[in-house]
Amino acid sequence: MKPEVKIGEWIQKAFDLYKENFVVVFVATLIAIGLSAVSLGILAGPMMAGIFGIVYALVNKQEPKPVVGDLFKGFAFFLPAFLLMLIFGGGVMLVSLIPCLGMVIGPLLSLAVWTAIMFAIPLIVDKKMDFWPAAMESFNKVKPNFLMFLVYHLVISFLGGLGAIACVIGVIVTAPFTFIAVAVAYKDVFADGQPVAPAPGVEAKPDVSA
Repeated sequence: MKPEVKIGEWIQKAFDLYKENFVVVFVATLIAIGLSAVSLGILAGPMMAGIFGIVYALVNKQEPKPVVGDLFKGFAFFLPAFLLMLIFGGGVMLVSLIPCLGMVIGPLLSLAVWTAIMFAIPLIVDKKMDFWPAAMESFNKVKPNFLMFLVYHLVISFLGGLGAIACVIGVIVTAPFTFIAVAVAYKDVFADGQPVAPAPGVEAKPDVSA
């Protein structure tokens, strides 16, 4: 079935969630960006997994609310998250380095690739999938309505990158919005009535409501 892309609705939900939970998301993103930078990108994947775990818990209104320290739960997904960034991010970077042609193809390829796998990190965290099945599942879900997902990706990337006008500090303030916007979309597109999967080592409480 062709998934519906609710651009306006998803963006509004993302803004509202960010306003309500600014401190935890901002601080977690600040730490994630810092650790990714000092590790030369090695920790970028696990940090993205950690941030998604936080924002998706907020989207699902889980209690107790996530805290900044939950960012480090992303290390539980170190290998698949790292490989995702290495294979796809590295591939796009290599194409971009092709003299002359890379300057044209690189940005277009980057836009297409990251749109196609925009739900890969969420699937790694929420469904405990390996990096390649997660990337393919994301692509298969996005493909039927790729153009609208591309538009959504462009819009949230633009909004998330607005802080570049105010240099590094501004980016840190606006970048978390992109993560929340992806989490909001993921919940709708992959809705199955289930909350985000518990972190490894944390047993889910049995449903005693029946």
